[in-house]
Amino acid sequence: MKALMMLVISLTLLSGSAQAYRESNGGKGVLTDRGVVLLDLFEAGVELPFFGGSYSEKTYWDLRVNLPSDFPVGLIAQKMADIARFSPELHLLLMMSLNDLRWEFTRSELELTTDLEKLPAVDPAKLVQLAVRKKNQIFIHRPLWNILSLDQQAALTVHEMLYHHFDARSVSRVSLPVREFVGVLFSDRSYSQLIQDREFRHQWRKILLFTD
Repeated sequence: MKALMMLVISLTLLSGSAQAYRESNGGKGVLTDRGVVLLDLFEAGVELPFFGGSYSEKTYWDLRVNLPSDFPVGLIAQKMADIARFSPELHLLLMMSLNDLRWEFTRSELELTTDLEKLPAVDPAKLVQLAVRKKNQIFIHRPLWNILSLDQQAALTVHEMLYHHFDARSVSRVSLPVREFVGVLFSDRSYSQLIQDREFRHQWRKILLFTD
């Protein structure tokens, strides 16, 4: 079964030719025996992504209107509710940014971007580019998207929304803070710490909201 999964992924990657979407940054994935896993979750050791929020109807429909039709909007809305519990301000900024973002699928293989200031502890041959953002436009590799689980699709979407927010306000063009925070959001244990530990929450608010 594991060998079959790796074969399917390998054939998927060969289905498109490389295209130069190298500007800016994007979400990366890791080829594993369990399928393709978002790098953020792989680095955080998240095997079962956490979704805990009870979302509002408004949040759901704002996402439904602004995201492509086959995005797992229910799961994304749950995670946005988790973000709102951590920081209503960040939740509002992310929801407002939906009007600016444009999502586009491509069958062309995406080249790895160079925003990894800290190389992950993973075989480079198993690292794949799931999405690339050029300003407000996000290109997603359709063949890889199709074999992502729904929770991984949701995590990639949240990653891109957070990266857009962070990149627009930071002089740095590195992805580590966003990857680490996505790992926190989707880890049951780390998210509980985020909500319960005042100092931990304050540290992340400073990073993501650029406050003292």
